[in-house]
Amino acid sequence: MAKSEQKAKKQNSLVVWIIVAIVFAIVFCYGFSVLYFYQISPNDVSAKLSVWPFLSDNDIGNMYLDTMVEISVKNEEDVEQASVLGVNVREDGYVIAEFQNLSDCDENSKITIRSSLGRVFNGKILFADKNYNLAILKCESFDKNVGVRLPFVKIAKLSAFDSTVMSMSSLEGKVNFGMVTDVTPTAIPFTKKINNETFVDFVIENGVVVEFSQAVSGPVFNRRAGILGFGNSMYLNGEYAGTYLVPAGSLSTLVGKVARAYQKAQPFSNGIAESLVGFDKIELHQFKSRSNETSNAEEFYFNGEKVKYPELTEAYDASALEGFYLFDAFSHNEVSIPKDCVVTKIATKNKSVVVKNRVDLFDFVYGLNENENVEIFYQSVANLGQEQSVQTKV
Repeated sequence: MAKSEQKAKKQNSLVVWIIVAIVFAIVFCYGFSVLYFYQISPNDVSAKLSVWPFLSDNDIGNMYLDTMVEISVKNEEDVEQASVLGVNVREDGYVIAEFQNLSDCDENSKITIRSSLGRVFNGKILFADKNYNLAILKCESFDKNVGVRLPFVKIAKLSAFDSTVMSMSSLEGKVNFGMVTDVTPTAIPFTKKINNETFVDFVIENGVVVEFSQAVSGPVFNRRAGILGFGNSMYLNGEYAGTYLVPAGSLSTLVGKVARAYQKAQPFSNGIAESLVGFDKIELHQFKSRSNETSNAEEFYFNGEKVKYPELTEAYDASALEGFYLFDAFSHNEVSIPKDCVVTKIATKNKSVVVKNRVDLFDFVYGLNENENVEIFYQSVANLGQEQSVQTKV
């Protein structure tokens, strides 16, 4: 009996020591993580927030402020054309910003990027897509012998868990808090005035409305260590009616590809994306709505100019077919698809997407790898119901 009691005591003691060792290991690993991200590698704001969740909302907002930059654009005469807020998303200085405020930049524009910590860099636009309303820029050091290391935050996709969001309208501004009550995508047209006529310039299809207590425009972050996108204040009869969030999630895989091209001293390009010139039904309805408002039902603004609606857009609109209408013929790697066709599906060996709208199509295309084989399915609007396909490479 004494032997069995002694054996039980030894087993209990062993269990206690195992538990103590496990607790010690957990505390040590957690402590090392906190030390690493706060002292050894302090620039990764997303990682710091994930390992230390006990911060107040204001503390989190102030940490996000460290990742924000101000982008100044001047023309040849040194006159400022734009001043835009951006967010740094890599330690080596890759910044995302809204494209609409940078759309007038050309090769003669002088771009300067100032971080919230006071450092100033040359700026270079590496990627811009009007239909995402987003651009990627690079911070280039004035001194080639000095590298770029800046606080950064990761790009996040909006989810049902992001009920509380925060935004700052300037590098010195206070943190504003908002609520996301519905994550259902809402299409919002962005307009442009030409000769006293207002046209739809582009349409953001996958944004959501965020409710702030006051008008807020600028980067919008979640509490879980991510930049969600950029807010644009909306007004109804002169009253603030919420902030429309242009999501940045589509750039999450693109930033790495753009950075790799830059490091090879090459421009980033995706020939398939560049060859897909057209619109989906969501955009078409927005174009038509504005055309009807201006009593100019035959014309719309597309790719930088006023154009007439193609004859077959009515048939496309009236059909049950979704997809992406080709305003111009698709041509890439000696493969072509005629204009007035609708891209319905795109596939690789391992994945595919049925194209319901522009977002589906371009998110898939920008996610493709270089030299990846792709099959594009389409139907002619003049001959609906007969699907055809072409094969090409990225």
